[in-house]
Amino acid sequence: MKDRDIFLISILTLVTALCWVVFDAYHAYTAQLVTPNLEEIAIPITPTLDEKLIHELAGRQIPETVTVQLVVPASPTGRPALPTSGFAVPSLPKIPVISSPAAQASPTATTR
Repeated sequence: MKDRDIFLISILTLVTALCWVVFDAYHAYTAQLVTPNLEEIAIPITPTLDEKLIHELAGRQIPETVTVQLVVPASPTGRPALPTSGFAVPSLPKIPVISSPAAQASPTATTR
């Protein structure tokens, strides 16, 4: 790197840092502090429990768990699909590898 490039990078870094400090100070100066209502916080909490609410919660029914069966589609080999539970990923068919140069030629290519 040339000295001019290093100087330019250092100036841009200094400008960025100064802008960061100025904007952070501006944000701190203009931001409004949320002061909670201290009287509302100072109200004592009553230690009694709402028994009606507790009995209502105890009487609720828990929903039953539902089991979903997914069916894997038939594979390209013609094997039947087997029902499985959960998520199943079907295997991909194997693609034969063509190794002869003549077989790799494009079907639309013409020789002159």
